[in-house]
Amino acid sequence: MKRQTQALERLSMYDTPPSSEVQLEEFESCAIERQTLLRALDDVTTRRLSSDQTRKSFDKLCSQFSLSCKNADEVRRDTMGHFILRLAYCRTEELRKWFLNTECNLFKFRFEHLLDEKEQLSFVRSNNIDVEQITEQEFKKNEIELTRMCGDASVRTFWKVPFEEVLELVGQRQVMMHRGQAFVPSSQLSVIVVGRFRTMLSRCLVQMHKVMPAIETEEQYGSFLKKIGVTYFGPDFTKETKGHVTISDLDTLAVRSMPLCMSNLHDTLKRSHHLRHGGRLQYICSSRASDSR
Repeated sequence: MKRQTQALERLSMYDTPPSSEVQLEEFESCAIERQTLLRALDDVTTRRLSSDQTRKSFDKLCSQFSLSCKNADEVRRDTMGHFILRLAYCRTEELRKWFLNTECNLFKFRFEHLLDEKEQLSFVRSNNIDVEQITEQEFKKNEIELTRMCGDASVRTFWKVPFEEVLELVGQRQVMMHRGQAFVPSSQLSVIVVGRFRTMLSRCLVQMHKVMPAIETEEQYGSFLKKIGVTYFGPDFTKETKGHVTISDLDTLAVRSMPLCMSNLHDTLKRSHHLRHGGRLQYICSSRASDSR
């Protein structure tokens, strides 16, 4: 029980904002640290690495940014950084979308890799996430189809949720449908939990957007929040005189060096993997113009 309690402290649904006082210096350092983590994770997820490479990259981030939250100070900084960036990234739809997707990816990684199956179930119960296990009668009635669907006869635990909560799995045919309910194998419990987390966070970002104008009027904290979403805090590449630009450098350069028009095109291409003909021409011309300079 003690081990499970300690494990659950590694991860939070972030449903309760921190109440302790924080000085401007720590406020800024927590926000910058969280933003650096999210940008590094975004780079990992957009490079389409193999599962082993992704796991190694996440383990590196876990060590670098103390994602295991082994003590109270790490838990506090983790929570503080998340809520500060909620304020910074709620201001526009584009910022909200990027923050929402990246935080959900981070949550998914932590849920799947930091918690074992028993700890995952304890997390679900302790956070009042309403999932119902299918009955033994339901399992026996659909055993052949369930075994064929998940490809593993040893899996005996399935969760029953409304199908609209796991549309990703429905589209990939990784669940069995029954009267509007999806039977989800225990190995995919993270999809349900991340879906609940996404819904909660999306709603909170919209609510924060409505009150943000009042917060931005604060001289010190408000000024910082307005800047952090568009400010780059990574390594300084201006001192490098050798080397060449690679595909993995583009996201960094889009923030640091691209003009606004080209940066917007780059973001659109990254998000939708498509540009209209005029957009492609402009992207190419902008790239050549940058090279000539």
